Amino acid sequence: MLLVRIFWDRIHSRLKLGLITASIALVLIQMFFVASKWGMTSDRLNVFINWLAVAAYELLVLLFTRLSPKWLTYLSAAILVVPVFGASVMLPLTEIFDPSSYAKVPIGDDFFYEVKPWANAGNGTKEQTLSSLITLPSHHFSVTK
Repeated sequence: MLLVRIFWDRIHSRLKLGLITASIALVLIQMFFVASKWGMTSDRLNVFINWLAVAAYELLVLLFTRLSPKWLTYLSAAILVVPVFGASVMLPLTEIFDPSSYAKVPIGDDFFYEVKPWANAGNGTKEQTLSSLITLPSHHFSVTK
């Protein structure tokens, strides 16, 4: 991503426009998913979309540093990117490579639920998250309740 920012002047103008458009679209899609509690039926796909949205956000922030005054944009970019990198770039990738699969149990026509176990490393307790989901017919979207 840093290389894209460094070599931004050498990138073809159509590719620049495509990267900026795709970045804005990914950020808006993720904002829609979070605000509406909608998502894809695959947890790994949800995590991948989240990771792409975070990468798109970082690209937009890095492109923001090309504006002037440089001292202000660099300081702003550092403040905007540092917390995001640790919390949203590295941690979601662990869910993509999680070998366990969570069974979705149907409870009605388009309704199902799934139980995801997780552990709290701080006090050593193990918990479970119960999600009830609605699958829209012939779509790959789900709504978490």
